[in-house]
Amino acid sequence: MFLVALGACSQQNLLQKFASPVEQSAARHYIDLLRQERYEVIEAAMDPTIGGPSLHGTLVSMAALIPAGEPTSVTLVGANRMKAS
Repeated sequence: MFLVALGACSQQNLLQKFASPVEQSAARHYIDLLRQERYEVIEAAMDPTIGGPSLHGTLVSMAALIPAGEPTSVTLVGANRMKAS
């Protein structure tokens, strides 16, 4: 049991290294915008090269997956880094 707890702790520490507090705050902000169905704000912030005609529908589908009401907790479960040149 101790190894499982230790593994979870180190995984969380690793995730924190990949996603800075600023990046985590931005992610929470966009999740809140989805919860509020403020798709136009998200669409305006998106890179136009990855938007396309299906973006709005994708955002609506994503928002439908978020449970109603205020979250009782927020946990970072993954992080991805991309570098475009």
